[in-house]
Amino acid sequence: MSVTTQPRGYFSAPWRKARICARVLLRPAFQRRARYVQLVRGFAADGSVSNRLIEQALAHLRARQRDRANSPT
Repeated sequence: MSVTTQPRGYFSAPWRKARICARVLLRPAFQRRARYVQLVRGFAADGSVSNRLIEQALAHLRARQRDRANSPT
C-alpha cells in the first residue's frame, strides 16, 4: 500500500516560509529574538524562497492588516 501525501491547503511550502519571514519582518519584537532571526535566515537561504516571494508575503500581510483596520465591526 503506497502512501501519498496531500498538500497542506492551498499554499505551497515556499509560500508558507515566505509568510513566516514576513511576519518576523513586520514585528520588531520578533526581530530581537535570536531564534526567529536564525529561522528567517535559514528560510531566506532556501533556494525556493526568493526575495520577490517574501515581498509578496509582506504585501499580503499588510493588506490583511489594512482590511481588518478598515472593516466595520
